[in-house]
Amino acid sequence: GYSSLSACTYFKSTSYLMETIPCILYILMKHGNSFEDAMLHAVNDTCANGTIAACVGAAMGALHGKSSIPSSWLEGFTGQTIPEQNDNGKVQQILINTAQKLWQK
Repeated sequence: GYSSLSACTYFKSTSYLMETIPCILYILMKHGNSFEDAMLHAVNDTCANGTIAACVGAAMGALHGKSSIPSSWLEGFTGQTIPEQNDNGKVQQILINTAQKLWQK
């Protein structure tokens, strides 16, 4: 089979939906057993890497959960919005509060 780079070059992998979706599906098909591999190929083998990596990351997280994310990628993540204000955990708290409001409806 083709490498992710070859396939995504063929599909062109821009932000155009008809190019993005085939790349996302191909990366998930080829690397869906490894969060790290899937994300590295989504970022390094595509043109619209932000869009494609966000979609691949969401799919991999939904399929395999947080435990599939390499621990080295999570180390030191504080969720700060403004480091100078030492607001550790603020992003997580905003997400938790939002989720609670959404699920209450």
